[in-house]
Amino acid sequence: MTTDASTVSPSESGTGAPAPTRTKPATRADVAKRAGVSTALVSYVLTGAKPVAPASRERVLAAIAELEYRPNLTARALKTGRTNTIAVLIPSLQSAFYAEFASEFEAEAAARGCTLTLANSHEAGVDESTFVASFFDRGVDGVIIANPRQQAHELDPQLRSRPVLWIDTYDPSATARSMGTDSHRAARELVEHLITVHGHDQVAMVLGRSDRSSLDPRVDGWREAHAAHGKKPGRLEVTSWDMRGGHEGMRALLERGTPPTAVFAANDEIAIGVLRGAADAGLSVPTDLALVGFDGIAASRYMAPSITTYRQPLREMARAAIGYVVDGHVSPGHQEFAGEFQLGESCGCGR
Repeated sequence: MTTDASTVSPSESGTGAPAPTRTKPATRADVAKRAGVSTALVSYVLTGAKPVAPASRERVLAAIAELEYRPNLTARALKTGRTNTIAVLIPSLQSAFYAEFASEFEAEAAARGCTLTLANSHEAGVDESTFVASFFDRGVDGVIIANPRQQAHELDPQLRSRPVLWIDTYDPSATARSMGTDSHRAARELVEHLITVHGHDQVAMVLGRSDRSSLDPRVDGWREAHAAHGKKPGRLEVTSWDMRGGHEGMRALLERGTPPTAVFAANDEIAIGVLRGAADAGLSVPTDLALVGFDGIAASRYMAPSITTYRQPLREMARAAIGYVVDGHVSPGHQEFAGEFQLGESCGCGR
């Protein structure tokens, strides 16, 4: 009679020594045997494919821990055709906004049992088709492109049928799945707040550069807010999408004509740069200059003064984006999200 050494207790071995450790990795069948369930039920616990009774789930998880079972991801991928890996391409990790967005993507992917692969395009004029093809060559289940520079029709034809999602975009395509915040509405609300609540006749705007052919909807919203009240927009300065750009944009506004009394910054990092530029010029915000931003990054709440802005719903968009890829519903169409007006002190409120 032979006995599996890994199941012999010290007293049964007659030596009093600890039982030898398992020499082979535990299998799914080992887990099922230890938990007293079927291998199919073990699979359901691991994948979430079907609901499992709490008591059975606890037994399976206990067996997994006891046996130190690790799923064979390669075998699972070969069997299911999925790796539970999602790739995300963002413009810059130096951007506070995209760093916060990436964090939400990572949290949602983990909640769905997926791993996130993150790549940084460094805001360069990259060929996104090359990135997407490289991701799929590595076996990812889907690709999410934040703030894409290419249109869907510019993507390699062989990739258009794959699960690719465009996010944080204002260029919807009939051939792609995309989503973004209603930034046109956000801009109009922010500028109208400066006009109707704080009495500014003109609001200047500082915007980042873009290589897209279509006009940024924030510019449309800025102009419409003025038109709705029979006013002419202030000056528009185009710069980079960061704090340095905001600082340079504010300096340009001060050097070229009458200083503005209010500024709409196209994102919060630009707004922080404008805030510094105003301070360097001896201007007080909001006494001498009212200021609003866009994005709702965490830093906007901790500036002095805090910045009035429009919070993009990052968590909601990340949840929807990961859900589309995991559930395989990346079909053509655009989904627009409403953000939230976030009142601070920089516009003149709260003072």
